Amino acid sequence: MDYNIEYFEFIDFLLPKFVAEIKQKYPEAFIIGDRSCEIPVIKNLLYGRYYINAKESYNQLRKEGKNKEEVQRIFKNQLDQSVQENFTQPSLEPIDDEYLCTLLQPYLHQVFIYIHDERHLAYLTPLIRRIDQPVLLVTEYELPDETDLPDSVTAVTIEFLDEIHYSPFLYHHFPRVYHYFNTFSRLLQILQPCCTITLEGFHYQQEIMAIISRKLSIPSICIQQGWPSLLHSCFRYMQYDYFFTWGDLFTSLFKTRNPTPNFVSAGYMYPVLPKGQKRWITFFLQGPFVIVDRWSMSVLFDFLLQCAALFPEQVFGVREHPGYRFSNDYREQCNKYDNIQFLSDKPLDEVYAETFLVVSHSSSCIMEGIVHGCIPFVFDPTYQSRYSPDIEKMELGIMASNIEDGVEKMKAFLSNSLQKEQFLQKNDEMKSHLFASYGDDTLRKMVQYIKNIITFGRLIKE
Repeated sequence: MDYNIEYFEFIDFLLPKFVAEIKQKYPEAFIIGDRSCEIPVIKNLLYGRYYINAKESYNQLRKEGKNKEEVQRIFKNQLDQSVQENFTQPSLEPIDDEYLCTLLQPYLHQVFIYIHDERHLAYLTPLIRRIDQPVLLVTEYELPDETDLPDSVTAVTIEFLDEIHYSPFLYHHFPRVYHYFNTFSRLLQILQPCCTITLEGFHYQQEIMAIISRKLSIPSICIQQGWPSLLHSCFRYMQYDYFFTWGDLFTSLFKTRNPTPNFVSAGYMYPVLPKGQKRWITFFLQGPFVIVDRWSMSVLFDFLLQCAALFPEQVFGVREHPGYRFSNDYREQCNKYDNIQFLSDKPLDEVYAETFLVVSHSSSCIMEGIVHGCIPFVFDPTYQSRYSPDIEKMELGIMASNIEDGVEKMKAFLSNSLQKEQFLQKNDEMKSHLFASYGDDTLRKMVQYIKNIITFGRLIKE
């Protein structure tokens, strides 16, 4: 049994309660530069410091027989104790304001895009190439020299700058939140960009950028990248002025936990290739990040092997997460089956073009595949879990909660061509509700939306 959902429900209760208790004792604890960093602190705790990697520990304690209240008390005590820990302060780049202003002078009033990692740059590159004005990329890593970007784009690697705001509590207990706030404050105050843009909105750095942008009356824009299925704390109470989603369904889902942004059903900004032979059933095997843990990964992998053994005439593709590749042991097990092919290095749009059934636990590909003409199959063995939106009730695809159930549904699907056609017909009917547009059409609209926000200070739709 897996307690993943119970864990997230508890963590999503624990972290805001923890912050509220600190505020009760120290009302100014999270205030810096007259802004509150409560939400970045919660995101930092969940993803940057402790609790993403604590799921397996929680599960193990529950499986050992400890009741829910006892395990949750252990986690609460650990969190309380963590505030007393000493954290190493990151190194600073001591640059005085006059020199920094001179250094940044060529990049004033440009489009400011924050890049968290290599994947975010790859996903945003189609949009960056279409923005017909100067862009400043602020990245967490040094871009390779061969990066193919227009001449109008300048990339700088972020370094922590001297403080202009002070918060003793954040400095001692959440130093990275503290230093990111100060660094973004100095950069944005000097640069006065025409807007700030980021992707996904998941990370505390992005939330800090949104808070400072709002303070300085700089429009902030976040663009949907994927669908998390579970809107845990990192996807709640986002502070962006605008959030561009794939379509109306996703807008309505994000809105339930995010009252602040103006949501725009902008579309899916990647190409959709003409359908190929559609011969693969592709398993998107996620890494042990955020929602998925090693146990649920292993069950999904066992489901793949059973399907390959039971349906030898069917070709099964395997697509690994870009940030997590399987060990040699997993690959050797797959290599025993002639009908399993690894597709991890194949362009994603080409994989979708040849896939008719997408199988995963909670990957964004479950919903994303629909725009590419793929039928979703959710395999979620997590206790008391149910993928959202419920694609089975919506008649968009298949859901299974264990291997036996999954095998039966896979068998029924492969032996019933009528069911396949019914799913495809329903997906075609719902596609415009899920995806407002795709490819060049979406990029054209996004660029126009951004121009309107910059020019008029608000979004003017077509």
